[in-house]
Amino acid sequence: MNTAVKIMSQQRVLVPENVGSKEENLVLRLPEVKSLLLLLTVLFSAILLVYIKDLNRQLFVNLQSEFSNYQQLQIDESKLLLEQSAWSNSLECSNWQKDNLICKFLRLQILLC
Repeated sequence: MNTAVKIMSQQRVLVPENVGSKEENLVLRLPEVKSLLLLLTVLFSAILLVYIKDLNRQLFVNLQSEFSNYQQLQIDESKLLLEQSAWSNSLECSNWQKDNLICKFLRLQILLC
């Protein structure tokens, strides 16, 4: 007989089904409690791991969505800056043309007077 079988047979006490109360049969010994506790810990950690992976996936999807929005905002900002630059150049040209036209008008008035 090997050692494991000897130890297991020494720990178990054979009790006939008729003898003893139900409470005595339900009493767990320390190795059984340790095994049960280990099993519950492994199950809890497995469920927690699945939950954390799902949460990580959801957060990654949200991050990608926000990054896409950020890039779109950057593109819009660049377009607006380009449009602003075009308007300011147009305004500068318009002001220069007005000044030039005023000078020509004044010269014309001086010549006519």
